[in-house]
Amino acid sequence: MRFLSAVWYSSIVSSHIDHKPFKFFLYDKNIYKRRIGRLIFMKKKWKDIMVMIPGKMKKHKKLTAALLVLFVLAGVFAGRLALTRKAKGGNQIQTQKATKGTIKKTVEGSGSVASAATQTISFSSDVSVQSIKKKDGSSVKKGDTIAVLTSSSLEDSISSLENQISSLESTLSQGAESASSTISSKVSGRVKRIYAKDGTAVAKTMDSKGALMEISADGKLKIEFKPSQTVKTGDSVTVKFGEYSVSGKISGVSSGKATAVISDSYYYDVDTKASVYNSSNKKLGSGKLKSNSPITVTGDKGTVSSIEVSKNQKVYSGTTLITLSGAGYSKTYESNLAKHEALVDQLEELKKEKKNLTVTAKYDGVVDELSASAGTTVSKGKTFCKVVSTTAYKVNIDVDELDIKEIKTGQSVSVTADAIEDKTFKGTVTKVSKIGTNTDGVATYPVTIELSDAEDLYPAMSATATITTQEASDAVLVPVSAVQSKNGKNYVAVVSDKSEEGTLKEVEVGIMNDSNAQITSGISEGDQVQVITKNTSNKSEGDKMMGPDGLGGGNGKGGGSGAPGGGSGMPGGSR
Repeated sequence: MRFLSAVWYSSIVSSHIDHKPFKFFLYDKNIYKRRIGRLIFMKKKWKDIMVMIPGKMKKHKKLTAALLVLFVLAGVFAGRLALTRKAKGGNQIQTQKATKGTIKKTVEGSGSVASAATQTISFSSDVSVQSIKKKDGSSVKKGDTIAVLTSSSLEDSISSLENQISSLESTLSQGAESASSTISSKVSGRVKRIYAKDGTAVAKTMDSKGALMEISADGKLKIEFKPSQTVKTGDSVTVKFGEYSVSGKISGVSSGKATAVISDSYYYDVDTKASVYNSSNKKLGSGKLKSNSPITVTGDKGTVSSIEVSKNQKVYSGTTLITLSGAGYSKTYESNLAKHEALVDQLEELKKEKKNLTVTAKYDGVVDELSASAGTTVSKGKTFCKVVSTTAYKVNIDVDELDIKEIKTGQSVSVTADAIEDKTFKGTVTKVSKIGTNTDGVATYPVTIELSDAEDLYPAMSATATITTQEASDAVLVPVSAVQSKNGKNYVAVVSDKSEEGTLKEVEVGIMNDSNAQITSGISEGDQVQVITKNTSNKSEGDKMMGPDGLGGGNGKGGGSGAPGGGSGMPGGSR
């Protein structure tokens, strides 16, 4: 009986320490106090039970009391161990504070170092090597002379071009006078509008007005109006404007508007307001006088030298309307002028090439591919040598197809070289190629990174580049394993004095990498959240990482383990 009683009490104590599979595992001093309080309460209850046990149990009261003390101490110890508890599969759940800091999401790639700039030297004619100042593989500073070359064919080409240019310039000077031209009327009629002005470029007037002049070609003016009563085509009307009263006729009626026409005259100006009356002298409506058949006068180049007609003047086909200056040259002159410009451009290029016969380095670097020696000839178009820059380097890496969409020019990069320990180089993404290669079913895309500091680096060194694709500072951060997902929403279990097992709070997640997740709303810095630590010794069970109310997570996709979630895991990010 004593043995059974002791076992019964031990089971009561242990059941209150770990009475069921824990939904959350946490460590909190308040919870610890509550656990001990329960044990003391149970001790008192046990004493009450012992009083009720008859007979021989009373005789061994001292022994029973000693056993009680031992069991209580064992229960306290077990409760202390339970503060860091285990979930199914051996995964541990602890509490951790949400902190503020900087979070980055990165993509990593490997490649090699290369020079960011290479000066390639070749010539458009055969050249002879007069002397070599720097050998292949030599280090050079910007401006150092590498070699001195000569070219008789280049000198001949320059001389020939100079003669051709001189001859053309003589021809051009003889016909260089500016060609005067005129704009004439193509129809007979009366000038009703003049937009052109003396000294104004034709193109400027065309841009602003759309024409240089307007001519009324049929000798008639019209007025469009809304009639106050019914009219029909052919009705006689009187058009009154200013001091004039002119007889006319209705020339058409359409869409509620009527048009009356009158004969044009030197005295009638377009845009003058006029009124139309019927045969009973009743006003039908009003409008403005316009050319009935307007012909616009246009141009495209030159400057107006003089206006040869006046407004309302009668003109005939061929009448000179405007005189222009600088309107253009003869076709022969323009052809010679174009040829002269082309020859001058060629001469400039040959003179630059002649200057380059003294080969100098454009920047600090190393002489490469220099095989010629003094007295030899380098053929036209063949590379004489290269200068590979040692002050500007780049790293070419291949990025996986799953990550390439995150890479943009201008992103910051950290680069490490296998041959240089404990040093990180900074760079920037300068080119992202859309043309990839597929090897064994995996596509990769070239990315170019320019380094801002390249001291100690050499071309062809192996390098690893870490590209920062996303970054946030002063962000509220929690471990990735604190984030759970269910039905497309994210949650974090927040622990407080009132809730020892944690209360789920919906949160908005920003950047997420292998270790941390940015919480943009839902919790604040300092909040205690539950974190699941995966036990790798029992991977099959740990992968489930069951949470409360069925919340659980599979393996996350991306770099690192996914956050716990319902069904499929929350992606863990690239890195």
